[in-house]
Amino acid sequence: MESIYRLRRVGTSGLAGLALVVAAVAVFVANNLPQSSAVAALKAQVLQLTPLGKVAATSNPAGTVLAALPRRDDAPTVVGKIFAQASAAGVELTRGQYEYLPARDGVAARYRMTFPVHTTYPKLRDFMDHTLATMPAVAVDGLRIERKKVGDEEVDAELKLSAYVRSDP
Repeated sequence: MESIYRLRRVGTSGLAGLALVVAAVAVFVANNLPQSSAVAALKAQVLQLTPLGKVAATSNPAGTVLAALPRRDDAPTVVGKIFAQASAAGVELTRGQYEYLPARDGVAARYRMTFPVHTTYPKLRDFMDHTLATMPAVAVDGLRIERKKVGDEEVDAELKLSAYVRSDP
C-alpha cells in the first residue's frame, strides 16, 4: 500500500522519467558490452607490436624520403616535366616566378614556382591532378581562382607549386 502511495506522489511525469532512465541504461549496456571484447582484442594487438623506440632506431623514414627526391641539379628536368604536364592538359604557362629556398635543419630544399594561368577550370584541375599523381616531389603551395562572371567558363588563377629537391651532390 505504501509503494502505491509513493508512485502516486511521483506522478505520471515522474514515472515517465524513471522509465526513460531505465531505458537509457538498457540501451547503454546493450551497446557497450559487445564493445568490451573488441577493446580487449585491440589491447592484445597493441601489446604484440614492436615498441616505437626500436622501430625508430632500426629505420630512418625521413632519410628514405629525402633519398627518393630528385637532386638539385635535376631541378630543370622537374620544371620541364611540369611544363609537359601543363601542355598535355591544354594549360599555357606563359610566365612564372621561380625562387630557390635552401634546405634547413635536414629538410629538403625546394623550388617555389608561381604561375598566373588563364584557362578553364577542368583543364586546370586536370593539369594539377596529373602533375601531383606523376611527380611525388611536387606539391601545391597555394591556389587562387577567380571568375569574372558566374557563367564564364574560363578562370584566372594563380598557382603556386613547390618542387622539393635534395641539396646533396
